[in-house]
Amino acid sequence: QMFSAPGVHQEGWLDMQVDTAEKFDSLYFVLYKNEGTMNYYLGMTTSSKYNIYTGELGCISLKRLKSVRTLSNPKYEGKAFEIVLDARFQTSHVFVAASPEECG
Repeated sequence: QMFSAPGVHQEGWLDMQVDTAEKFDSLYFVLYKNEGTMNYYLGMTTSSKYNIYTGELGCISLKRLKSVRTLSNPKYEGKAFEIVLDARFQTSHVFVAASPEECG
């Protein structure tokens, strides 16, 4: 059972592209409601009250979010999406969810 802490909008496992060679790592993501950030961790455990996030690896600021688009690569069957943060410098991150429904 999920016990999201106050201020958490959505959380769960995603595969994140870590380099341009199509290598993906499975990481636990937490999207915060009011902070405009998406933090990612090595894992998550559940306590009796809230989820506990372990091994913080980084944080993606969504304050300059330009677009979110589903990637059309048939290899990922509608489960891959990209967030573009800065069109000028082509800053983006690619993710693959467990199912197409989790991309919505």
